[in-house]
Amino acid sequence: MKWFIITSAAAAIIVLSAAGFFVVHFMDNTTKKSDGGMMKASESVVQFKENQVGPEEDMFVEETISEAHVLLNDITGYGDHTKYSKVNNNIDAYEENWEDISLHLEKYSTLALEAAETIEDATLRKDVENFAALAWYAQETYNYDALLYSHRVIHDLDVAFNNENKARFWNSVNIALDEGESTNNSEKVEEIVEKVEMDQ
Repeated sequence: MKWFIITSAAAAIIVLSAAGFFVVHFMDNTTKKSDGGMMKASESVVQFKENQVGPEEDMFVEETISEAHVLLNDITGYGDHTKYSKVNNNIDAYEENWEDISLHLEKYSTLALEAAETIEDATLRKDVENFAALAWYAQETYNYDALLYSHRVIHDLDVAFNNENKARFWNSVNIALDEGESTNNSEKVEEIVEKVEMDQ
């Protein structure tokens, strides 16, 4: 009996030690992984956004960004973005797909412009305006690239402004540039926005 208790206690100690090592090791790896560009961008951006808008306006900006992100996830997520490419559809399906989303894109383009007017920080305001321009241009011209990049911009804004902990950061916003992050997609965004301005 005594031998059984000693053996059981030893086994429990070994199991607990192994579990403790795993937790410490796992937490260390998690910390290292979370030190990537997405987390650094979202943490630092949220810290500097506090005084950019007043408290009432702040809620409007946050809700607009969050709701627009949900909309764009529904439209483009899980490969659904292919429905808006001429390459992947016959002309009737292509036009019908765009007609289904046009009013939604127009609505959030307008709301984003209204939200942008309340933002004091010029860089963040420009990113929100970029989303508005891309969403407007996408629905106005059925532009596939504008649709894709409107999603990437609003996703990054949701990560940064609302501190949403998402698995991916597209590097499509200028606020990440302000925080010293690589922004390989922001150049494409600016390129499309320039086209929007020329076509208006």
